[in-house]
Amino acid sequence: MDKPCRLTSILLLTVLLFLSACRHNAPIALVAPEFGSVVTHMREDWRQILAENRDKEAKNYPGDFYKDVKGQPVPIVFTWETPLPPPYTLEISTDHEFKRIDRVITTESKRVEVYNLEIDREYRWRVHAGGICSGTCSFNTQGPFRQIFVSATGPVNVRDWGGKEIPNVGRTRQGLLYRGTQLQTPFALNEQARTVMLKELGIKTDLDLRYDSQVEGMTGSPLGPSVTWFHYAINAYNSFKPENREAQFPLWRDTMRVFADKNNYPIYFHCYGGVDRTGEVALLLNFLLGVNEELAFLDYDLSTMANFYRHHSIAYLQQWLKNLQAYAPEGTRREQVEKYLLAIGLSQQEIEAIRDNLTEK
Repeated sequence: MDKPCRLTSILLLTVLLFLSACRHNAPIALVAPEFGSVVTHMREDWRQILAENRDKEAKNYPGDFYKDVKGQPVPIVFTWETPLPPPYTLEISTDHEFKRIDRVITTESKRVEVYNLEIDREYRWRVHAGGICSGTCSFNTQGPFRQIFVSATGPVNVRDWGGKEIPNVGRTRQGLLYRGTQLQTPFALNEQARTVMLKELGIKTDLDLRYDSQVEGMTGSPLGPSVTWFHYAINAYNSFKPENREAQFPLWRDTMRVFADKNNYPIYFHCYGGVDRTGEVALLLNFLLGVNEELAFLDYDLSTMANFYRHHSIAYLQQWLKNLQAYAPEGTRREQVEKYLLAIGLSQQEIEAIRDNLTEK
């Protein structure tokens, strides 16, 4: 047998042995996700939804508009077969040896829906029952965005800002920065949402971008005293206007400084619907780190899936981009944002700290 044939045979044998460990390691047989499969939390038709909603008007929402399931991610479904009685313990890890386990779920069912896995990762999973551990199966997650499920009613329009490719550099970091709606009515926290945000996502900072009238009487985050609350009432799209510059530039400076302090992470940043003010901040960070325009604008547009109809072609965003471009007319978006941040009072050290904090090592 020549060398290519031997290598092919060895590879085939390895795959067969791994499949055997996944499916035939009685008495616990792992069924799905299958070995080598690629899964995603995004709906298959998400691009179609964006196209259909592109030109819709964001006016006169019915009271329950935010409950549209199109705006929520889909679960990854884990199933297994065994004659052993419950309880069952599902373990999911990016560590091949399971020395660090990312998710542990104890259940009475042989079917579990799992949300909020990171994108573009290889995961392994196994099941324990009756003192017996199954074999392991591996699968891969796919983006391009990491949509987050918090609860069925709120907050919604939630996604991890990270996970996007930076050409010739790497990726933006996942698990540090989340964007979404406000944490009060009509997107008020329930116990499930509070547990996900505090325990699973580990939120330490609530960066609130709403107007003063929208936070009247508040002295802290709805997430509780363990979370630091920063409130900066930035103006959606109008901060460059001469009549707004004096008041708005310090607010934008202080907002962006939150991202320079590594002790603030993980951060949840939001306005009311997580669209306009939140969308501006997300764009600035995407451009500052060098995410390409197409992906940065898709991140902006994705809010339409939750019935917040915003497309990056809207006139007021395009004017905002032109105002931003004026800081480095011949430069890249990255250079334009850097010059803008320097102009409003951030230091070069703070800018580099933001990049360092949010770039996957």
